[in-house]
Amino acid sequence: MANQKLHLRGICPAPLTLTVTAGGVSLPAAALAAPGNFDLVFDLPASLVGLPEFQLDLSVDHVTRPATDPRDFGLAFGIFEVK
Repeated sequence: MANQKLHLRGICPAPLTLTVTAGGVSLPAAALAAPGNFDLVFDLPASLVGLPEFQLDLSVDHVTRPATDPRDFGLAFGIFEVK
C-alpha cells in the first residue's frame, strides 16, 4: 500500500487552477491550462495511506458561466480513485 496515488479525472470547461486537500493535508495546486479532459495524479500523504476513507476537499479559483446557461461551472469529475 505504500506510495498510493490519488487520481482525479474529468472535464474542464476553461483554464483554471484546482486546489485539493486530502484528509486535511494540502496537495500541490494543479493548473489546468486548456479546456478539455484532464487526468491528474497526486501523491497521497503517508498519513492517509491505507485508511478506509478520508475527506477530500476540492476548490477552483473561478467558475465559468456560458452565455446560454444561468449555471456556474467549475469542473465535471468522472473518477476519484486511490490506487
